[in-house]
Amino acid sequence: MSKILILASNPRKDLDLNREIYFLRSIIESSRYDSQFDVVIGDAVRPGQLQQLFLEHRPRIVHFSGHGEGAKGLVMEDEVGEPCVVSTQALSNLFKNFAGTIECVLLNACYSEVQANAITEHINYVIGMNQAIQDKAAIDFTRGFYQAMGNGESIEQSYKLGCNEIELQNNNASTARSETATPERKFIPLDVSKAVFWQEHQKPVLKKKPNLTAVPVQQTVSQNERAEQRYQADVQNDFNLGQASPRRPSLTQQEYRQRQSLLSHVKSSWIEGVLETSLHNRKLLKLDLERRADAVQRSFHSADELPIARDRALEWLRATDIFEQMGTGRTLLILGEPGAGKTIELLNLAKRLIERTENDLSRPIPVVFNLSSWTLKRQSIADWLVEDLKDQYRASKSLGKKWVEQEELLLLLDGLDEVRAEHRNDCVRALNQFLEDHSTTEMVVCSRLKDYEKLSERLKLRSAIYIRPITPEYIDWYLEDVGKPLAGLKTVLKQDKELEEFAQTPLILNVMSWAYHGYSATEVLNQLGSADQRRQRLFDTYIKRMFDRKELPQIYSSKQTERWLTLLAQRMNQTSQTIFLIEKLQPSWLQTAIEKRAYQIEVNFFIPLLIFIFLLLSGVETAFSRTPLYLAFPFWFSRFIFTAGIERNNKIPGAIETVETIKWSWKEAMNVYYSVIKTTWWTLRTMNPNIILFIPLILCFFVGFSPYMVIAFGFRGPTIPEKIGTPNLGIRKSALNAGIFGLIFVGIAILFILYRHFSGDSLDRETALYYIEFCLFFGVIAGGGDAVIKHLSLRFILYCKGYSPWNYTRFLSYATDRIFLKQVGRGYIFIHRMLQEHFANMSISNKQ
Repeated sequence: MSKILILASNPRKDLDLNREIYFLRSIIESSRYDSQFDVVIGDAVRPGQLQQLFLEHRPRIVHFSGHGEGAKGLVMEDEVGEPCVVSTQALSNLFKNFAGTIECVLLNACYSEVQANAITEHINYVIGMNQAIQDKAAIDFTRGFYQAMGNGESIEQSYKLGCNEIELQNNNASTARSETATPERKFIPLDVSKAVFWQEHQKPVLKKKPNLTAVPVQQTVSQNERAEQRYQADVQNDFNLGQASPRRPSLTQQEYRQRQSLLSHVKSSWIEGVLETSLHNRKLLKLDLERRADAVQRSFHSADELPIARDRALEWLRATDIFEQMGTGRTLLILGEPGAGKTIELLNLAKRLIERTENDLSRPIPVVFNLSSWTLKRQSIADWLVEDLKDQYRASKSLGKKWVEQEELLLLLDGLDEVRAEHRNDCVRALNQFLEDHSTTEMVVCSRLKDYEKLSERLKLRSAIYIRPITPEYIDWYLEDVGKPLAGLKTVLKQDKELEEFAQTPLILNVMSWAYHGYSATEVLNQLGSADQRRQRLFDTYIKRMFDRKELPQIYSSKQTERWLTLLAQRMNQTSQTIFLIEKLQPSWLQTAIEKRAYQIEVNFFIPLLIFIFLLLSGVETAFSRTPLYLAFPFWFSRFIFTAGIERNNKIPGAIETVETIKWSWKEAMNVYYSVIKTTWWTLRTMNPNIILFIPLILCFFVGFSPYMVIAFGFRGPTIPEKIGTPNLGIRKSALNAGIFGLIFVGIAILFILYRHFSGDSLDRETALYYIEFCLFFGVIAGGGDAVIKHLSLRFILYCKGYSPWNYTRFLSYATDRIFLKQVGRGYIFIHRMLQEHFANMSISNKQ
């Protein structure tokens, strides 16, 4: 990884260095090769810090932002913050000592060509300024140069594109980067015959060392190659017996693959699927942080709170910086207003942690969860994590339980405020209990500030930060950078301070940019309406603009799309869902008693109907005379018991459980079998106090059905697939596994028939065919066919009632293209919770 060391010095406080550093950092982080660069900021740098910064970070590129004094040197700050000049010779000697690691130096200061000439004796490429350069031009050069570097261009090509970026921009700024310059230009008489006029784009000059020196670059390898190398090293170490130094227990090859798969799922789902496609990243916004020590209940003295990094301006702190300072057992709370960028900050932290874990897969694996789903069962955090690992990342329960118990996960928990208000304190208590039971598990939690402040409980975390609203100055930067299309919005915000305050969150500012792109100031005011309507009118305008995008095909009408998205948002709110998975559709989405009854009729009679047809085709007389009745009886019994009991206890009737894996595990089989026994006993006890009357029936059921249940449910082992899969994969996998199970059971039937034949007790052809047909049917139902039937029954009712399209995957992809949703692995989320809430509050009566 190549480090870019920024040396910022502005003792007169007259330059816009914050903006320059923002562009440098944000452009690198949003580029194609962002993982190859690491930006390090030295703010208000002093001469005595230079050697320390160079030794500590070993940069490949050094970027100086500040003032120049021509032949005298560069301007920095002394120990009391006053301007001082570092001589050209001293700078040349400094870079001479680090010539083996530094490849390029950019002196973004006026009259710095003298220093560039001196430094280029030791460094391959040095860029300086041959005149006083305007502050805006210097910023434009930074943007063009690093935009090219971040996309893989050479230093020479990046220099040319930086100069061209100055040409492309209108440079009306007046602040120049020299110590003698004044913020405003003043008329000074000149001898025109002797004056030399330079255009801004001609002022940066590239100096190149005559004989270039090869600067070693750290070789990068793929994630799989790193893991394989580490695995081979561990295997080799296992043969080196008698080592004196203790080391971390080595991972098996299977453990490496499981960890790789989980890490890959988190990266593809949240980093590539959400962070890199977020509205924030479409136009990067800088998030300013401040500490909120009073927001958490710490179990140690306040002196243990680690200080902010030395000589680092508070506005450049990241959650990553604070989190990394804590050491072992790190825990952090991220607070902010709605739309402030809490999730983005969490995902930026996740991105950095994933990169580090890729280099060492024995580290805890960073995994993103959303706490909203905890509301459904309000179980222990450990049990909830195991279920969410299965639902979201396709990790088997046994594997998830192992990871949680052995504290192998780094938990990134979003959406504490999305837990239902009446259960939020319980969730905080559950999190605190989990941290007590798993003391070394590291955790980050996000929440809206006002929702968190209302709680009577406090999280027992080590630190808390608050994402501050973006400043009016930054809003002005942002809109100025976009230019003419947002000139109307910029004018309105300057005139209306209340509206400007409303725009001080990244989400609202970004939505405004989409909604009012190309609007005049008058049109913006007409669209916004009164203060109490602004949020609703803003999102209404955004939705309309997304429908007006002509470059996308109009597959569905705007009324259809709004209706289905409104219903989707309402159901997700009702069921405490943030991520929508098609295969996780449940009968709870049905609203009326008639709809629920229709679903029950479909599900409860469809399988018995298939059995009846099967008996007719096989020959009723043969079926009943040659086969014990209990082979078919369990289907009716289980339908009656579970449906009736669930209805009586107001649970979900006919819940859908997909079958996605067929790896055998005896432990898993017995766990599922024991769970079924408990559920049956609980159901019968709540249905009728005379439970003793049902005992013969229960024994009949479990004695006859046990072998089949153990075989069927045993195909669930500790596994996590290599790929997260596509939407609705759970149902397709269930259908595939139903076929596989059917073939397995047919094989069992054939083996039984062959055994009878070779033992001298052959079955006649009709009876043998019956056994094969019955085993095929049972295998298909037990292997996933039951889930497929339930899912299709539910989808049919939802489609007939107009609650959803039949081809849900195509519709969700269409809504994603229109920037209403984002795909997260196999699921979908709204681009922001505020948009989900807006859709959920919309009326559907007029959107048929």
